Amino acid sequence: MLRLSFPLLLLLFCICPAIAQLDSMPSPGHRCELPPAPFEGYYYAPPPAYAVPSDDRMPSMITVNFLSSGSVFGYPCSSWPASAQSAMNYAATLWENYLNPGNAIAINACWSTGLGGSTLGSAGATNYYLLSSGPDNTWYHVALAENVLNSNINGSSVEVQAVFNANRTDWYYGTDGNVAFNEIDFVTVAMHELGHGLGFSGGKNIDNGSGSAECQGIAGEGCYGFYTSFNGGNWYPDIYGKQMENNSGTLLTSISNPSTTVADLLLGQNGGLYSGSTAVVNTNGSPAKLYTPSTYASGSTFSHWDLSTFPSEMMKPQLSYGQAIHDPGLALNLFSDMGWTAAPLPVEWVSFTAQKEEAI
Repeated sequence: MLRLSFPLLLLLFCICPAIAQLDSMPSPGHRCELPPAPFEGYYYAPPPAYAVPSDDRMPSMITVNFLSSGSVFGYPCSSWPASAQSAMNYAATLWENYLNPGNAIAINACWSTGLGGSTLGSAGATNYYLLSSGPDNTWYHVALAENVLNSNINGSSVEVQAVFNANRTDWYYGTDGNVAFNEIDFVTVAMHELGHGLGFSGGKNIDNGSGSAECQGIAGEGCYGFYTSFNGGNWYPDIYGKQMENNSGTLLTSISNPSTTVADLLLGQNGGLYSGSTAVVNTNGSPAKLYTPSTYASGSTFSHWDLSTFPSEMMKPQLSYGQAIHDPGLALNLFSDMGWTAAPLPVEWVSFTAQKEEAI
């Protein structure tokens, strides 16, 4: 069903007045990672008053499953410390207050000794849905798709999966941002990783010309979105990528895909890539620059704000010791562009079928 090296689990068809859900797929190994960085000075970005939980309130719409066994992304899970659980629930509650989701969101959270020392955490959506409005077909992270459709299309399955480094002894589990110079703020890391799973990440790759066909099997070409056989076969963008443009204001979706032009933009050439629309509000009217280093990093490139331009943003590609960032900042503007705060579209389920497909 998909030209990707993993099985497609569900094929769903429906007819509805505004948007049709055309296809779904498990997350294609797409996850984002966050490494630590040296101490560069204390910094705390507190959440605004409206987002702060009252009386230690637990999240009600965004719930966390603390896995004590099994695995996430192939990393084995072990029992969570109580202090880490409290910090994780606080992070989930903040996101719940920021987004006010209309449908329940479940998170599988893994506390693992399998992560290397250079990774604080890693996360991604468990599933993507291809939605259509007329000829415009777009992949959505499952939690965002449910919000746009105002429907629990994922059933009892979880929407986000995340793994955190259990080897570290330098975590700060407090919720007050009072992190020391030799500590990493866990709430910031948890919020950052959940942000990826909720929509702050985009499908992209640069083809190396060997192994599985990352794009078209042509070395040096870059691609965005995901390939699907729907409607004769095509590359369809994800909603994150549809917000992006080059430094001339040309939308990424207007650039040939796959192509060497896309690869150049992912490597920061010709100005790299930027976000548009309301995400420019806090950047003096200029598009917000994405992280596109000259060396491609699969778990970081394109799915973070540029580090040198936005050293105080939560969704930057690394977190320094002594920093606590509990305000998503520009990420909320981008989330609004993608549909998190938009009114649900009128959707009526007419029928669907489901079948298991084999990998191609």
